[in-house]
Amino acid sequence: MPGAKVAIGKILISDGSSLGGGLGGIPEERLGIRSTLTGADGTFTLVGVPVAGGTLVADQAERGRSWPVTVPPGKEDASLSLTLRPFGSLEGVVSYDGKPLADAQVQAWQTGGAHVVSVKSGADGAFVFDRLPAGKHRIIVQQSLGMLGPFVTATSEVTIAERQRSRTQVDFPIGPIDLTVQAVGKAGAQVDGAQIFLARGTVNIRNGRQLLDLHAGGGTEAMGFRFGTSYPTFHKVRAGAVSICTIPLTGNMQDPSFMQRLNEHGDELDVYCMQKTLSASPAQQTIVHEVPAMKPIAELDKQ
Repeated sequence: MPGAKVAIGKILISDGSSLGGGLGGIPEERLGIRSTLTGADGTFTLVGVPVAGGTLVADQAERGRSWPVTVPPGKEDASLSLTLRPFGSLEGVVSYDGKPLADAQVQAWQTGGAHVVSVKSGADGAFVFDRLPAGKHRIIVQQSLGMLGPFVTATSEVTIAERQRSRTQVDFPIGPIDLTVQAVGKAGAQVDGAQIFLARGTVNIRNGRQLLDLHAGGGTEAMGFRFGTSYPTFHKVRAGAVSICTIPLTGNMQDPSFMQRLNEHGDELDVYCMQKTLSASPAQQTIVHEVPAMKPIAELDKQ
């Protein structure tokens, strides 16, 4: 297939129409993404692929898009083949507590790598993906319930048929509990902030890469941040067995260079999970999660 775009990155973000169209105008190079076009015989060469590996995808506007392929870490050259799948499209509606949800981030995830296609719902809760490769996709809807969150998540699975428009409905699960999670330093450890995830059932993950896989699989139900001594409250949580998974952050959250380094080491950041069974009452509940301090950035640089 000549003229197909091939891209590799730690995570690839596309809009509903094209590969890489969801990057908000930021140059691909600044995001660590490498891309090229296939030649007349369908071959391609990508130079400068990160040692950490990444996700590889091919796309041709008329013929389709490949399923994502994970390029393993390492310094050796790699040779891979990608097969385009014909496009279909998807339309749907998002609702929260029985009402259409506007301006929600709607994501379509494929198995096999970190490639997400992202669109937003309209005022009536409706959304459209103009192009998705044929096959099974997990639809994940994420919405902030305030200026700084928390974010709530709902999921749905759909099979995209070749050259046809599929339809789906995504409803957020609603419960009776407002749950505050206080992530604090264990045994006096310095914890200046935290990213806190709520998942249903028993979850035991250890790093940011596993957390991304959990999210891509629809396993996270809500996410919030601790800033200083301000803790997130998750609203309308259902009773039952849950896991609280926390990434402790130790450092100056107002320092742009520190935050950039955190982003660079997102896969290696330690995650700590605890399990809890929530009863249907009282309506206001609090969980304290004690976690160690974050590993120093210099130590993460060596991993």
